[in-house]
Amino acid sequence: MDVRIGLELRGKKKSEITELDLSNCKTGGEIDGLNEEFSALEHLDLQNASLTNIKLFPKLANLKKLDLSGNRLSKGLEVLKDCPKLTSLSLTNNKFKDMETLKPLSELQITQLDVDGNEFPEPKDEFRKKVFEMLPSLLLLDGANKDGVEEDNSDDDDDEEDDEDDSGDEEESEDEDGPGLSALYDNTADLDDDDEADYDGEGGDEESADDEDEDDEEDDTQQNKGVKRKHEGEEAK
Repeated sequence: MDVRIGLELRGKKKSEITELDLSNCKTGGEIDGLNEEFSALEHLDLQNASLTNIKLFPKLANLKKLDLSGNRLSKGLEVLKDCPKLTSLSLTNNKFKDMETLKPLSELQITQLDVDGNEFPEPKDEFRKKVFEMLPSLLLLDGANKDGVEEDNSDDDDDEEDDEDDSGDEEESEDEDGPGLSALYDNTADLDDDDEADYDGEGGDEESADDEDEDDEEDDTQQNKGVKRKHEGEEAK
């Protein structure tokens, strides 16, 4: 376990670690290398670590969630009293048989406890009732409340739906932006067409003026020719 801890540190100080995954770490049955230097640790995963006892479990003042599932534990939970912030504990698939072994947890503010897969002899409903009486702060036992009703995840579903709705709104917003930009480009094109039309109009006016000048020149030429002929007639007389 000590070697695995060194790997999980990834160059960080023990006092900086808030989450530590030591699952499937093969031990000699006891905790080794885990100590009070993990002062900021909040989540600890020790599932399937071949533990037979937790006598050497350290004092972890900030620990909130502990997973001890898949081991061979049957007692010794009193050491967890030195983890005052612990609220979530998983003991599934261990060797607990006597309900009294859970009593030390009453000194903590446990709100979520998982003990499925142990060897408690009491009928399920009776067992549930006694555990909730033993642990006043408990809200969920094996994922269900004191009445056996499983936790409602509708809030999470609502959050997911809200996320989807937000995503849809963003897409609609993007769609709205699209036509806006297209309209802008269309307006620009219209402006270009208008400019061209104005240009054509001005060009047409200029051509008309040129045509008028040419007509005036032709009229002047005809008049000159008429005057010339008149002079010639007078000279002939």
